Amino acid sequence: MGETDSAVDSLLHLLEETSSDFAGLGQIDAAARRIRWRFAAGSISEARMLSITQKTTRGLSGVAIRTGRPAATEIDNHSKESLRLDEPLMFSEQLRSAAVVPVEGAAGLIGVILLGRRIERDYIPRELQLALLAATRLAGAIPEVQNNR
Repeated sequence: MGETDSAVDSLLHLLEETSSDFAGLGQIDAAARRIRWRFAAGSISEARMLSITQKTTRGLSGVAIRTGRPAATEIDNHSKESLRLDEPLMFSEQLRSAAVVPVEGAAGLIGVILLGRRIERDYIPRELQLALLAATRLAGAIPEVQNNR
């Protein structure tokens, strides 16, 4: 089984465990200060998803990168819509609720996992914990070449 198959299988498993509609693995390109989406499960349009990049300071992904901890939308949060608009992947995949967890490699933060639902339902701590465990497993699927921060 190749790196791609293993990463997609892990994302599919995470989808099932967390009752999510989408799971994506993004690589941080520190030189360009952008996130590039590498793998996904449950995508509406994988070709479009793979072409999306975003600034590392924007949206939920930016919160997870800055803090080094999971970040999630909350239904009663007034800034939820702005977070959604600042996260291009949420917008293109029509996600209403999302959670992002950082992916740590040997050299530090190398990526993020974005989980999403196309309905409004908050992620609970147990689901975030499952995503953190998946991030540990998936760290090897992201090359660290350009990511020294």
